[in-house]
Amino acid sequence: MRSPVASNKTTRPSPLPGRRHHYIQTLLRSYRQLPHTPARCHAQDRQCAGKLFERAIPLQTVQAALLLASARRSIRPKPDDPPLAPIRSLAYFLPVIEELLCQPLSDGYIAYLRAKVLPTRDLLTTTSRQSGSQTTPPATRKTPPQLEFKWNDYR
Repeated sequence: MRSPVASNKTTRPSPLPGRRHHYIQTLLRSYRQLPHTPARCHAQDRQCAGKLFERAIPLQTVQAALLLASARRSIRPKPDDPPLAPIRSLAYFLPVIEELLCQPLSDGYIAYLRAKVLPTRDLLTTTSRQSGSQTTPPATRKTPPQLEFKWNDYR
């Protein structure tokens, strides 16, 4: 009986787990920074983001879908309509992601959506999410540095 011979080949861990983690974290951060989304992500949101990674859907496409769906939510046919319920899951955006896979948006339109959607973020809610119930008058309120939206930082 022969003894096992040590191999000179070293196995390198796949870079995929790190890329997957970065993709999911970036996607969930983008999701949480949108108006009307929860302050914390649930396990289902992480699973949904993981499935998007496994399907090799570009992060830019998903982020564009987040912006487009948020912009569509903000446009109401009648100004006196009651407000919509908050978005509770990343799955809310799946139909828009599928739409953009078939018909992508131009970079210029994505920039336009980003300018329209992100400044409308209610900073009072953001401040209260971070510190409990801190409120600041609108004139003195500033965007916290962690809200700087970093789109397309996944490469």
